[in-house]
Amino acid sequence: MKNIFGKLTDKIISAQYLIILMKLVESFHVSANKVFKKSGLDPNLLNHPESYISALQFKKIVTAALALTKEPALGLYFGQELNISSHGFLGYAAMSSSTLEEAIRFGIKYMKIRTQLVKLDYVVNKDIATVKIEPLLLLGDLHRFVIDTVIVNLFELKKFLLGKKTKTLSINFDFKKPADAAYYKKIFNCPINFESDSNQISFPASELSKSLLLSDPHLAKVAEQHLEKAEAHVKNSIDLESEVKQVLLSTPGFFPQLEYVSEKLCVSPRTLKRKLQQLETSYQIILDEVRYQEALRYLKNTDLPISEIAFLLGYNDPSNFGNAFKRWAGHSPSDYRK
Repeated sequence: MKNIFGKLTDKIISAQYLIILMKLVESFHVSANKVFKKSGLDPNLLNHPESYISALQFKKIVTAALALTKEPALGLYFGQELNISSHGFLGYAAMSSSTLEEAIRFGIKYMKIRTQLVKLDYVVNKDIATVKIEPLLLLGDLHRFVIDTVIVNLFELKKFLLGKKTKTLSINFDFKKPADAAYYKKIFNCPINFESDSNQISFPASELSKSLLLSDPHLAKVAEQHLEKAEAHVKNSIDLESEVKQVLLSTPGFFPQLEYVSEKLCVSPRTLKRKLQQLETSYQIILDEVRYQEALRYLKNTDLPISEIAFLLGYNDPSNFGNAFKRWAGHSPSDYRK
């Protein structure tokens, strides 16, 4: 089966998270060795917490962990296990920030250093602040695991940063209400909405200006210096993929060949292909990611027939689009709309 992610990159997720996940799995009486054996990966990955694992490795390990623990809510448990130090210098920068808003801005700016699975954003509407979580890659069957992990971790970290005085107004998930939804209520103790347009956590906007319990301007500055160095290291891979995506999105209804994109970027097709290979991705993988994101946008925000959406995405045969979407999302376009 084709990799469900939009790209394979060395810097997709810190291996430190993998170590924490294996400790969690062992609490379900499943050994880390058993997980690695089922995933087909080398257990020596656990010996290098400073390194990064690829999207494909992450997919294999989490899929094995879900199968062996038989716990569909594993992402919720995992998010609860992640403390502020689990996030390295990003965690230290957030912890030592002056206010909650400053901590959130650190997360938005530097999250790609720890993982490129999702990105964060926040908006303020009158007296309500909302942090939104947007998947960056094709998560497929792991969508719930990743979203559960991020949202519950944000929920727990906010309590850690502000203490018991913090409040959560509501939490939204974009997937269907699971059979174990009661566990969500037990954790969050606030209104929870499933099948929403976005994944988000909302709280009183007044909390943004609250001082953090462990605020330390000097530590925050040191942590940000480390984050800036790490950001420079991953910048090249992000920039090239963004440039390819911009070319693809600049021609709505037309998805050009590699040769067209390379011409727009003023490089030869061979050079573009080689540079993408060095980043452990390809033109086809990026094209699939763009098509998938555009498909989701059309399915969510329009009433266009699926056959017309297929045409807009460059598919002459709607059945080919249906097959591709099922590979990306794990279900058909019509099921997604239900």
